[in-house]
Amino acid sequence: MPAGGIGRAISQRLASAGATVVVTARSVDQSAEFPGTLAETVSLVEQAGGEAIALRAPFILCQQAVAVMRGNGGGWIVNIGSVTAQRPIAPFGYWERLGGATIYAAVKLALNRFTQGLAAELENDNIAVNVVAPSTAISTPGADRFTPEDYPTEPVEYLTETVLAMCRLPARERTGLIAHSLHFPWREKLPVYSLDGKEQLPPPQIPAYAHPDI
Repeated sequence: MPAGGIGRAISQRLASAGATVVVTARSVDQSAEFPGTLAETVSLVEQAGGEAIALRAPFILCQQAVAVMRGNGGGWIVNIGSVTAQRPIAPFGYWERLGGATIYAAVKLALNRFTQGLAAELENDNIAVNVVAPSTAISTPGADRFTPEDYPTEPVEYLTETVLAMCRLPARERTGLIAHSLHFPWREKLPVYSLDGKEQLPPPQIPAYAHPDI
């Protein structure tokens, strides 16, 4: 999980459920571009009652994680996607016209297909692989510079609860899914809790401006 934003929130929610979390980011120390460090995330995870380890190499980690999961008889991988993987809708809005989103969105679309393919490859190993993306937009240090000030961002807790719901076995019951933070708990009638797992939040509401293809 990354040092800040969505990754930090997911780490806290998983820790409150008793998980051991391995956190990764582009830098261990303070970034010049975004606030938040791995050390701070590790501290928050430990305060929530979990265990955290900081590593620099997420791709090597993923390769090793699959080997460990196979040895343990199963596991799960949850990738974080984006609603930008959906097609842009005309008339094009501020985000599409701003520029710079196309490559990001294409990579997120590729992540969806990668997840579905990996889910097929690992199902017999009892390893579930899913994607969870925001239904609209979540306020983070990285996203805020591209989000209009008056845009009604969604609380991160709905995404973190959806991630937690993907952490279940056997794999064939829930693998290869592309889930969205508001839509999945709404459809499944899933209760949503605060990051510490103690307070139940109101049921999610799908806003009218959500992408129609979700």
